[in-house]
Amino acid sequence: MANGAFTAHVASEVAKRKKVMLAIRNEAAQRTVEAMQEPGPSMATTKKAIAIGVGLGKLKANGARGVSKRAFGPVRSGGAGHLPIDTGFLRSSLVALNGRQTPAQIKAPEGGGTFTYDEGQVTLVIASAALSNPITVAYSAIYARKMEARYRFVSLAAQQWQRIVDETTRDAQARMR
Repeated sequence: MANGAFTAHVASEVAKRKKVMLAIRNEAAQRTVEAMQEPGPSMATTKKAIAIGVGLGKLKANGARGVSKRAFGPVRSGGAGHLPIDTGFLRSSLVALNGRQTPAQIKAPEGGGTFTYDEGQVTLVIASAALSNPITVAYSAIYARKMEARYRFVSLAAQQWQRIVDETTRDAQARMR
């Protein structure tokens, strides 16, 4: 192999590997975000839980429902994750940024309501970040740190990073065969 052909071959292989590394980083980041966002315990109050039908007891003969004992205090229901859910504001406050900056903290709007998480912004930032650029994913809700200290939904997801990268790498290697 001539020297120029060898150099071109090495450059081609390096470019392929960088594309694979970027794909693995992006998929691992997305999976880690999904672990952070996995709903955990519902933090709905008794009144709110009853209003949405959680914590209601068995149907009585007269058609009414009693309130179960588990409805008093925070109602524990939800997914297998650790992110506490009440109105969804905390979950919907997740943002991703290119670089190491942190998002401005925001308060929940007056009057409450329910909020929905749109993963599009996070996915777009992850997909557009160069391999050499750090990605910051953080909750902007003003009370996010307090909730993290109690429920550890971010740190428990971050602890899975190496496993997720290994799993994503195996998936990529299987696709390349």
